[in-house]
Amino acid sequence: MFFNKSFAIKTSIFISISVLVFHFLVLLGVIPETIVWGGNIETKSQLYIMESVSILINLFMLFILLMKGNYIKQY
Repeated sequence: MFFNKSFAIKTSIFISISVLVFHFLVLLGVIPETIVWGGNIETKSQLYIMESVSILINLFMLFILLMKGNYIKQY
């Protein structure tokens, strides 16, 4: 089955946004922190650090995908 570039980029953007929403829900306490990071988070400060790093990496990936899909201009 053949998928075009546009479909792949749109799907990747959707997945990236979904992952970001998931991590924000963990930070807000809607999703329990025991199910993320393999249950190895011991303190709230560790949770905030790990989630912040994950959010930053995912935002960077989303930015690259938006540039690749010509949703924002490249300079």
